[in-house]
Amino acid sequence: MEPEDQTLAPKTQEEEDTDTAMADTNENPEAIEPESPDSSDLNSDLEYEAQQKFELQDIEALLANEPSNYEVHVQYIRVLRKMGEIEKLRQAREAMNEIFPLTLVMWQEWA
Repeated sequence: MEPEDQTLAPKTQEEEDTDTAMADTNENPEAIEPESPDSSDLNSDLEYEAQQKFELQDIEALLANEPSNYEVHVQYIRVLRKMGEIEKLRQAREAMNEIFPLTLVMWQEWA
């Protein structure tokens, strides 16, 4: 068998850039660029926060219309607790306690 004629095609710019980057990191491992924070994580955090605020507004509206609805009080307290709204959470617990007895778990969480 005769060897085939193997001519090398010229490298593309992308291949040259890759080769250069690999050579840089092989010679200097510190040449690797640090990863930047993913903007999608930031966006998802902002979306989650916006969703929680929207949910809080809905629950506050329900509570204004139905102040004696036990489940709405429980949801309100749960959302405020997730959001870390300490002052609003205290007020929500006090308002609920005026109408309904708080459960043992609710008292423990409050304490």
